[in-house]
Amino acid sequence: MKNKTSKILKYLVIIFFILLIIIIFLILFLKFKNNNKSKTESEENNISENNMFNETIQNGLNETNTNNEVPENNNVESKLKKVINNKSYFLVKQCIEIYYGNYVYDYDENATSTPYTLISILDLIDKEAKDALNINESNLSNIYGNIDSPMFCIDDMYEQTLDNNKKIYLVYYRLESSSGISSSELLVKIDEKNTTFSIYPYEYLRINNFLNLKENDKITINNLEEIENKQINKYSTESLLQDSETCIKELFEKYKFDLLYDVEGLYSKLDDEYKQKRFNTLEIFKQYINTNKTDLYLDSVIKYNARKYENYIEFIGISNRGNYYIFNAQNLNNYKILLDNYTVVTRQYKELYKASFPNIKSKYCIERFFNSINSKDYTFAYSKLLYIQKNNYYPTIGDFENYVKNNLFNKFRYECDEGMSISDNMYQFNVKVYDEENENSASKNLKVTVTLLDEESNEFNIAFVIE
Repeated sequence: MKNKTSKILKYLVIIFFILLIIIIFLILFLKFKNNNKSKTESEENNISENNMFNETIQNGLNETNTNNEVPENNNVESKLKKVINNKSYFLVKQCIEIYYGNYVYDYDENATSTPYTLISILDLIDKEAKDALNINESNLSNIYGNIDSPMFCIDDMYEQTLDNNKKIYLVYYRLESSSGISSSELLVKIDEKNTTFSIYPYEYLRINNFLNLKENDKITINNLEEIENKQINKYSTESLLQDSETCIKELFEKYKFDLLYDVEGLYSKLDDEYKQKRFNTLEIFKQYINTNKTDLYLDSVIKYNARKYENYIEFIGISNRGNYYIFNAQNLNNYKILLDNYTVVTRQYKELYKASFPNIKSKYCIERFFNSINSKDYTFAYSKLLYIQKNNYYPTIGDFENYVKNNLFNKFRYECDEGMSISDNMYQFNVKVYDEENENSASKNLKVTVTLLDEESNEFNIAFVIE
């Protein structure tokens, strides 16, 4: 009996120690899991912070502007700071769209002088501005004139904090109307508590000497009351998207504004190296636009790609007509444009090219060559032609242009096989070319030979024969 009791105690002690070990193990496991989870979350946050599609990009399109933080005591001595973040940009743009979208005229057929009177817009103009300009229903149309659905393009923007809930934005923009393009300025006052806004128009800035202000200047606003909700002056925070697709569409919209209304402004936004290589004078650029009006005016971006670098983001958009648009943007008001993907080798292209096998590099070269022909840029294509073929068949660029026009399609797409190696730096491909403008047209077969030259400069030569 004693032995039996001793055995039971022995088993109980063993079970106790086993349970104790299990409990200790569980405690250590849970602690390790929590630590690991925290570490993982931290890593994920770091990855997210460096992701090009994230809403917070260092010195980029979505950086949060913290230069105008508000002191707790509401004694604000804030100055104008340049806006570099998406959220503020799209918020202010939304307010200006509402403002100009409400240039609505109330028709009075019995009126003897002005049968149209502006309505609704009075609810958008700040009381301080209305008092200063003595704006009322009877003189509103005299002050603003007859602007019919104007188009505008924001060029620059500055922010100044007023108090814990309110900010003002000084906006520089261009306005298109029946009389042409004009540069203008206005103030947008935001009440974040009520999600409402009001406008100080150009005339108010003019009479108060607030024109042409820049960073670190200060605007004095006396009306710090809450902005009353009049429905029409409500802005939406839900529509303030900040992803890459929204950004490239906005950049493309700004490009389209310049294309339609301000070609010289568009020319100034071209990347310097690209401008020098493809459009070294404004007249050449204007001629290009006039020649390609239909394609350019009807283009819209349907595909896009974005990649973040140290101090800018490279957006690449492909249009419904196969044209490329590249925006190297520090923010939505500071960017440079390239109108093709072959004249200047982009940073993203260089990375892909360097990491690829020689036959893939050769395919990239074929793409650049054919894209230039599709763009009617015979100067670039001719510069890449193998000198033997150039000397024997196309001694001048005009000869080459005539041959291409007579033997290839006006707009074409192509398919390329995997190619075969002829030497260490030379590859040959069978390429089938299809007419983009006529599906019933027969395809054409080409034999294309690519010679890879200096890898650092991505240079190449091409020879082709239509079979």
